[in-house]
Amino acid sequence: MYFPREIGLKRQVCSSEAQFDRYVSILGAKTACYTSLYHYEALLPDKRRVDYNTAVIDRAWWDFDSGPAGDINVVKEDVAALLSRLDGGARIVATGRGFHVHQLFSEPVAGNRWAHRLDLYQRSKGEGLQTLDGVAHTKKLTRIPGTFNPKRWRWAVNIDVAAFAQNPHGYKIPQRPDPSLDWADPLRGEIPSDALDFDSWFDSYGSELTKDKPQGLTFTPVSLPVGGTGAIPIPPCLERTIHHPNPPHHVRVALAQHLSENLRLFAPVESLTPEQKDGVINDITDFIRGLSWRDFSEYETRKHVRSILKYNRTPSCAWFKARSMCPAPCWRDDGTMG
Repeated sequence: MYFPREIGLKRQVCSSEAQFDRYVSILGAKTACYTSLYHYEALLPDKRRVDYNTAVIDRAWWDFDSGPAGDINVVKEDVAALLSRLDGGARIVATGRGFHVHQLFSEPVAGNRWAHRLDLYQRSKGEGLQTLDGVAHTKKLTRIPGTFNPKRWRWAVNIDVAAFAQNPHGYKIPQRPDPSLDWADPLRGEIPSDALDFDSWFDSYGSELTKDKPQGLTFTPVSLPVGGTGAIPIPPCLERTIHHPNPPHHVRVALAQHLSENLRLFAPVESLTPEQKDGVINDITDFIRGLSWRDFSEYETRKHVRSILKYNRTPSCAWFKARSMCPAPCWRDDGTMG
């Protein structure tokens, strides 16, 4: 493993393997333990957070969960289908509710252009798999194998990829961590001999991922000293509250409404084509995925965003003030604060 990286749902910076081991040894049998999927080349100036723009991308990753999209048998079939599409390097962790599939790279890549390419690659490989619940991005957290989830009463365990691929329904998943499968650990095991050379793969096949791909809606450039997604400014009242591992429901709805209004360039919802509505839903879901909320589910997010998109309304500044989210007027002031 390499450092610095993040550990825990509160995203504490972890600077060494000794610190990582202490975290797992103290909490691993008591609660679900998480680590950032990637390590980073730098910290932010305050040294309290990693710089997500410096993620070292050494793998692709897919999350499959049972739920409304399919039961555990469908999940197993989807994971087996994904494995058949991958060119080596696969490792799997059974999480109790589903599976995390890691595909390790023979050499890491870094930079924002690679984050975009990774997203295209993962989505192309996962296309049509109905229980796919998420893919990797530079802020992603993943379960640490060998740790316990008391809500599910299950351990996260490494499994034998080849045996599972051969018989996904018949393969017996270990009930507890099995030391004989330590070699299959996607975080601490050795890089497999068939690890994917992602750089070379993209040189050979990457053009096919963007061929005839819809570009979605365009954004009007702005230059404001605020947070945002692409060219969309996020007002301070939302910016302060969305970067929490589990924001309240009204904050989530307000964010989706704000993004919807901006992504459709303030046009009435009813004036959008079905393709444009899909573009808005995709962009909002992608942005929320990047926030790494603790309970993020792509299926649930898309469902609720699609419902929110039926309405033109967006919260007023008075609405934010009434919920103690707005301490003072800002560039978004709409004159409703009184």
